Amino acid sequence: MKLLITQFNPFFSNPFFLNNTLPAGYLSRPLGRQEIRRYFISLATMVLPLLWGAGLQAASCTWLGGTGNWSDASKWSCGVVPGPGDEVIISSGTVTMDVPATVVQLVFAGVELTGSNTLTVSGAVSWNNGNINAPLHLSGTCIMDIDGGNNLGNVLNIGAGAVVNQLAPFSIQSGGGVVNDGSYVQDSGNLQMNNNSVTFDNNGTFEVHHDGTALGGGGTFTNNGVFEKVAGVGDMLITPVFINNGTFNHTSGNVVRFYWLTQNGTFNLNAGGTLRLTGRLNAPIAFPAGTTLQWDNGSLENNTALVIDGTFEIPSGGTMSGTGDITINGTMNWASNTINQQITIGNSGEMNITGSTSLGADLINNGIVNQGGSLSYGAHTITNNGTYNKTGGNLQLNSSSAVFDNNGTFNASHDGTLMNGSGTFNNNGVFEKVAGVGDMLITPVFINNGTFNHTSGNVVTFYWLTQNGTFNLNAGGTLRLTGRLNAPIAFPAGTTLQWDNGNLENNTALVIDGTFEIPSGGTMSGTGDITINGTMNWASNTINQQITIGNSGELNMTGPFEKKLNSDLLNDGTVNHSGSGNFFCSGSITNNNVYNKTGGILQLNSSSTVFDNNGTFNLSQDGSVIGGPLSAVFNNDGTFIKTTSGISSINPTFINNGTIQGFGTLDFTSFIQNGTFSPGLSPGILTIDQPAAILQNTSTVNIEIFDNSGPGTGHDQLLFTGGVTLDGTLTVTETGTVSDASFV
Repeated sequence: MKLLITQFNPFFSNPFFLNNTLPAGYLSRPLGRQEIRRYFISLATMVLPLLWGAGLQAASCTWLGGTGNWSDASKWSCGVVPGPGDEVIISSGTVTMDVPATVVQLVFAGVELTGSNTLTVSGAVSWNNGNINAPLHLSGTCIMDIDGGNNLGNVLNIGAGAVVNQLAPFSIQSGGGVVNDGSYVQDSGNLQMNNNSVTFDNNGTFEVHHDGTALGGGGTFTNNGVFEKVAGVGDMLITPVFINNGTFNHTSGNVVRFYWLTQNGTFNLNAGGTLRLTGRLNAPIAFPAGTTLQWDNGSLENNTALVIDGTFEIPSGGTMSGTGDITINGTMNWASNTINQQITIGNSGEMNITGSTSLGADLINNGIVNQGGSLSYGAHTITNNGTYNKTGGNLQLNSSSAVFDNNGTFNASHDGTLMNGSGTFNNNGVFEKVAGVGDMLITPVFINNGTFNHTSGNVVTFYWLTQNGTFNLNAGGTLRLTGRLNAPIAFPAGTTLQWDNGNLENNTALVIDGTFEIPSGGTMSGTGDITINGTMNWASNTINQQITIGNSGELNMTGPFEKKLNSDLLNDGTVNHSGSGNFFCSGSITNNNVYNKTGGILQLNSSSTVFDNNGTFNLSQDGSVIGGPLSAVFNNDGTFIKTTSGISSINPTFINNGTIQGFGTLDFTSFIQNGTFSPGLSPGILTIDQPAAILQNTSTVNIEIFDNSGPGTGHDQLLFTGGVTLDGTLTVTETGTVSDASFV
C-alpha cells in the first residue's frame, strides 16, 4: 500500500488517498519541507485514532469550547481528562492548566492556553494563531510546528531530541521564554522578544533558514549550544541582547547584524561576510581577508585580542573600551567615535581616518595611515614606523603628555592647521610637506632629529621647534617659529625666517641669506651667533647673541617698539634705524659700512658699551639721538654725517678720529676732537654745542667757499656755542667763483 498526499489543511478537511490515483479535479505538485512536516503531523492525527481504535486504547479529545479547566472532563469530547496517550485538539475557547498534564499530540489554533501547570507533549504539536500562556514542555522526539500569529507568555521547554519548526512570525511576551535543549529551526518569520525580561536559552541547536530579522525586540538570547545561519544569501538582523557562550556559525548570507553582542564563545563568520555590532567581545572572532567587522553606533567593549585581516568599518559615533588590543592586518575605515584600546597597524595593514575621531590609547603604525579627517588624543603615544599620509583634518594632541614618534615617513599634503595642541611631535624619520600651496601650522612641540622637507607651500609655522637634524625650506618659503635651534637651517635667498612672539634659543650658527623677520616681542638666547647676508627686519624683542651683517646684508630696525641687543653688532653691510622705537645695545657696535639713523634713540646701554664707526654714520634726526651713560663711548673713525637742521643730542662720550660733516647742531655732553670737521654738505653751517671744545693738534677743519652769498650758501661755517681751543690744520677750498672778501 502506498500513501499519496495531495493538499493539506491543518484541520483535516482535505482527503488522504491510499492508492496511486487522484480523483478528477486534483492536481499533484512537488512538496516543500514545511508542507511535508505538516502532512506528517496531520497524518498522525488521522492514523493514531485508527490505531487506538484497533486496540491501543488511545483517545482523540477535542475541547468543546468556552472557558474552563483542563481537569474538567465535561469540557472534553472524549468525556474524560486527556492522558499521556491521547490526542488533543483545541480550536476554540480558553483552557486553564489547573493540573499538570501529558499528551501525545496537540493541535492548537486560535485559542488560549493559560495557567501555571505544565503541559507536556511527547509526539507532535501544531500551533496556529493562538496564545500559550502556560508552561509547555516538548519531550522525547516531539515535533512542533509554529504557524500563524502566535504569542508565548510562559516558558516553552524544548527537550533533548525535540524539534521546533518556526514557519511564521512568533512573539514571546512578558513572562515568556524558551529553553531549547533540542533543535529549533526557523524557516521563516521573526522571533519577536517583546519585553526586556524575555529570555531564550539555546542549549541545543538553533538554525536560521531565511534572510531579514531572525530575532527582534528586546530581551536576551543566550547561546550555549550552536546557532547557525544555514540558508539565505542576504542579511540577518538580531536586535535582542545576544550572549554567545557556545558556537555561532554564519555559514550563509552577507551581513549579520547585532544590536548588542556579548561574545564569549566561538564565532565563525562566513567568507566574505560582514558582522555589524555593538556590545562586548570577551573571546576572539576571526576576521580573515574578505570579511568585515562593522561597529555600529553605540558602545563596544572589547576584552580580547581583536585581529582584523579583513576590513574594520567604523561609520558612526560611540565608544570602544576594554582590555583587548586591536591589530589591523587588513583595512580599518574610521569615520567617527572614540577608541580607548591600543591599535596596531600591521605591515600589510591600512587605516583610513575620514571623519571626527578620538583615541584614548596608543597607536602603533607599521603599515599605512591615511588621515583625511580629524584625530584627537590625550596622554598617549602614536608611533609611526611606516607611512603616515595626512591629507586633511587636524591632528589634535590634547595633553602635554601626548606624543607622536615619527620613525618612518610623514607626508602632509594640505594647508592650514596640521597639528594642534600641547603635546610633542618627535621626528626621527622624514617629515615632508608634499602638497598644498598655502600655509601650514604646527602648534605642539616639534623636535626634529631626522629630516624635515618643506617642499610645497608658503609658510610653515611652529609654536615650538627644536631643530637637531636636517631642515630644508621650500624655495620662497617662510619658517615662522619660536623654540630651540641646535642644528643649522639653511635660509637661501628668497626664503624667510620669521621669529614669532615668544622665546627662541639658538645654539647653532644661524646664517640668513634670505630674510629674517622679527615682528613682535620675545627673547633670543643661546650659544649660536647670527649672520645676515640677506635682510633682517627687526620690529621688537631682545636678542642675546652676536649679530653680524654681511657685506650684502641689511638690518632694518623699524616700528614703535624697543629692540634690545645684549651682545655685539658687527655691520659690514647696511643698518637702517627708523621708526620711533629705541635700540638698546649692551655690547659693542662696529660699523664698517653704512649706518643710517632716522628715528628712535640709539642707547649705548652700559658703561662699557662702545660704538666704533669705521664706515659712514648718517644721522637724519633731531632731538635725543644717541643715549647712554657718559662712560659709554662713540668712536667715530669713519664719517659721521648730520643731515637735519635742528639740534641732535649725544650723551655718551664722542671721540672723533674721523670726519664730522653736515649741518644743524650737534649737542655733545662730552666731546674729544682728533679728527676732521667738514661743515655742511657743500656748503653749510655746522654748530658744535659743547662747553669747552678742544681741537687737538691732529684736528683738521675743512672749509669750502662757493661764492660770496654768505654763510651756509656761499661758504661753510663751523660754530661753537662755548669756548673752544684751536689747534691743528685749517683747510680752505674754493669750489666756485669767489671775489675778495671776508668769510666768517
